[in-house]
Amino acid sequence: MKRSFKIAMGLGVPIVLVLAIVAPYAFPLHDPDALSLEASLNKSAVLPGQTITVTVSEQNKLPRTNELPWVANWRIQNLSMGPCIFLTRYPFGVALYQGGYTAENVSTAKSIAIYSPSLFYFCPLLLPANSFRLGPLQSVKDSVELKGYWTQGLTYQPKGGVSEGILHPFVPGRYTLAAGDQWGHLVLRHFTILAP
Repeated sequence: MKRSFKIAMGLGVPIVLVLAIVAPYAFPLHDPDALSLEASLNKSAVLPGQTITVTVSEQNKLPRTNELPWVANWRIQNLSMGPCIFLTRYPFGVALYQGGYTAENVSTAKSIAIYSPSLFYFCPLLLPANSFRLGPLQSVKDSVELKGYWTQGLTYQPKGGVSEGILHPFVPGRYTLAAGDQWGHLVLRHFTILAP
């Protein structure tokens, strides 16, 4: 009887050891401080009418899965990676401001429209989720092109037809791009539109 108990105990030790090693990685953490939000611009100065590409990325710095609830704790408003503001794949977005701003005063500025004001976008159908999951050391990114600012009105197409919104080239001066996520992280980048 004692011998069979020792054998059973001996078989249990490897299983307990494996569980002790695997368990911390099997269950996700919920740590917004383990995220790294980055934003980059392909150019820091362009002429009016030229395009600036903005790339935003978010990385989980943990060697474990990080699952975060959607909390909508934006430090500034109107952040998105496209016109379908409520149907985004990622929990981050951008906004653009004319002038030079800092993290302390950008929330008081008024953003300029970087997407057409059209009412008819074919936005993807995304199922609602209540959390965002990043695997161990996983990074996600998305890009948007800035070509100018939009106002209300109609644009007549060269080959016929009309589209909503009028795209204007950025006027010369300094601009502040804000990138932020749902957990309050904020990154600012600046670029200049040169006088022609």
